Amino acid sequence: MAWSIYQARRWIVNEGNGKGLVQGVFDAAVVWEESDVLLFHRRLAAEGSSGPGVYCVQPAIEGVPFEAVYRDGVLTEASALSSRLGRRNVLGSLKTILTVPLKVERESLYGKAPEKMVVGGVVYLERKALRVLNADRERRGDSLYPDASSAGADLFLAGEARHSARVPFNVFFSLIRVPDDGASLPSSLYDRLLQLQGWGFRVNRPCMRLCRSIEEVLGACAEICEKRSELPYDITGVLIQPDVVASDGWKEEGSGDTGPVLIYALGPEPGSARPA
Repeated sequence: MAWSIYQARRWIVNEGNGKGLVQGVFDAAVVWEESDVLLFHRRLAAEGSSGPGVYCVQPAIEGVPFEAVYRDGVLTEASALSSRLGRRNVLGSLKTILTVPLKVERESLYGKAPEKMVVGGVVYLERKALRVLNADRERRGDSLYPDASSAGADLFLAGEARHSARVPFNVFFSLIRVPDDGASLPSSLYDRLLQLQGWGFRVNRPCMRLCRSIEEVLGACAEICEKRSELPYDITGVLIQPDVVASDGWKEEGSGDTGPVLIYALGPEPGSARPA
């Protein structure tokens, strides 16, 4: 039987040193220790869930996770998850972000886009934008946002489209699902992200890594940790996913199993408090 992320969650929390679970576009087990990344790899290898042991690695960006539905190339639905507000319809707000395609050309040099597809990613604020936003709030005597997630929850999730349109939100897309109706996608997650980019979706190409061994995964984690202060956005850790996509798992409401997902949470930057 295939190993689901729910089994991964139970195993890491019970047997490893996991500190929690992130729920959003996908369910991701969260660990702080390098040894737990190795345990994750060994368990996947034992279950045959990681294919040849190749992983797609990229930063886990601080922000609001979302899913969007495209039908016949047109953005028709969008929702986001919040622990405080639950699932919210964010179609209007998402349409105000300039880097979100409102329409996708179904015929292109990068292949034919599926008739129906769900794409997911994260809405975020760059550090500079958050500083400007907080400076304006301070002048008005309002409370400051401690991080991009708090700002996103208030202005993107809870706010109206006319409010979020005034905030320079940006997005990165990190997944795609299609229904089981004959539509086909590459079996490689990395190749899927490149195809998404070809269709006009913004992916984190500069920071994406295709790692062909667990040693390369750990090296990519170390590189991202070392350069995190140079990134224009805040990150919570490193997103680690097997490159082989076993199943699209798409359902009409846009939910589905994306396979095992791990977030290797990075230690705090100098001068900041470690998350509880």
